[in-house]
Amino acid sequence: MKKLVTIMLVAAFAATALPAQAAFAKGYYGCKDKDHKMDLDDKFYKKASFILKNQDELGLSDAEIDRVKALKIKTKKFMIDQKAKIKKIKVDIWAELMEDDTNIDKVNGLIDDKYDLKAEKAKYLVNSYVVLKNTLTDDQMKKMKALWKKEKCDY
Repeated sequence: MKKLVTIMLVAAFAATALPAQAAFAKGYYGCKDKDHKMDLDDKFYKKASFILKNQDELGLSDAEIDRVKALKIKTKKFMIDQKAKIKKIKVDIWAELMEDDTNIDKVNGLIDDKYDLKAEKAKYLVNSYVVLKNTLTDDQMKKMKALWKKEKCDY
């Protein structure tokens, strides 16, 4: 008898807890909001791609489309160059650390160079993001926000 009551209690708990878990599985009110977890470069490329994908709904002119495409390409090339420079500096740091008599001043200088490049990369991305947003008019920006919310949310 006790075994049957225990089984019924577990079944009742599972029947109430599992539907509640499924209801909140998508996150905050059904929206797929993962932008806060993105890197800055991912956010820039996603926004630029979204603008180009919805160019008709936003009413972009040919000149605006060309500006967005050119900015996206220019930013991508800059990011590739910066990442390559950072990787080269990482290799230089490890090469210096493998030496028997490591020059700490040289390593510290390389570390400074590496983080200077990372700061330059972040500043460039912020600038590109602002230029991308400024490409749109106020009406286009309002339409884009509405489309963005519509695409992200189920309601």
